Amino acid sequence: MNGNKLRELRENQGILQKQLAVSVGVSTSTIGMYEQNRREPDNNTLKKIANYFGVSTDYLLDNENSNIRNESKDKEALKNVLIESGYMKKGEDLSDEELRNLMEFVKTNRKYIKEYK
Repeated sequence: MNGNKLRELRENQGILQKQLAVSVGVSTSTIGMYEQNRREPDNNTLKKIANYFGVSTDYLLDNENSNIRNESKDKEALKNVLIESGYMKKGEDLSDEELRNLMEFVKTNRKYIKEYK
């Protein structure tokens, strides 16, 4: 796993190592070792981390080709949510840049969106 990506995801969302550790069922020091690339999570923990952040395991493993495919799926899913919520009409389209900006907004504000629910 790419520890730098894990640290970046965690810090961008304002999450402490301790919070992530509790959520995925490992110790705080284990999260620190993952971030320093001194230890690798088992498959189950890797899946928990990916689910926690809403990314693919391939993204955490640094498989860039998979990340491109996932971004395309994310864009389609976001468009569907906007249509279902009445913010867009079926057949209406957003530019790739508009969709990327919306996806970045959601990722950046994920913590607050969870609290809103």
